[in-house]
Amino acid sequence: MNPVRIDIVSDLVCPWCYIGRKRLANALAQIPEVETQIHWQPFELFPLIPVNGVERHAHMAKVFGSARRRDAVFAQVTQVGQTEGLDLRFDRIARSPNTFLLHRLLWKAGQEGYQDTLAMVFFNAFFTENRDLTQPDQIATILAPFNWSRADLDQFLASDEGASVVRHQQRLYRFAGVSSVPTYFFNNQLILVGAQPPDQFVQAVTRAAHQTQLPAGH
Repeated sequence: MNPVRIDIVSDLVCPWCYIGRKRLANALAQIPEVETQIHWQPFELFPLIPVNGVERHAHMAKVFGSARRRDAVFAQVTQVGQTEGLDLRFDRIARSPNTFLLHRLLWKAGQEGYQDTLAMVFFNAFFTENRDLTQPDQIATILAPFNWSRADLDQFLASDEGASVVRHQQRLYRFAGVSSVPTYFFNNQLILVGAQPPDQFVQAVTRAAHQTQLPAGH
């Protein structure tokens, strides 16, 4: 079997991306014989949000058309999250961040070998711990276990490191037809969209492991 590269196109404020990663973990535990590498790719659901973020509840009411619809959707997602062992606390999220900086940080983590771990830490920080990801102090606390100092973060914030790469990857995946997240690419060939049940991931990864690989295009 071939090793399988899994590219997850996602945004860190998307609860289905969090749920999908948990389901993928469940699936991979069922096929330990398949070697996999997970790479996170950037997608901004709300690229026009300012750097200092927006008030979350009003923003989500606008996104879903009403506060009633927002609450109904989040109640459903909360229940689904519970089945995956996730405590999603939508009611306590105060601000929606612009996620471009977070994608840059994930890119940097990919260079240093802890991207998948950091992605899950960010999801937990936002949806369960309800940290304000618009605040450098909060981000610095999240990054501290990965040997980032506040000075390191400030230097990164003052630079444009990774910005062009993130922009390029966003354009690349939109050109490839990605319009919603999560979207999954398996060895650049097979695609799944949405937080699929584990059996769908098992099938996709197994098929990719047995197929002839194409040259990497992403």
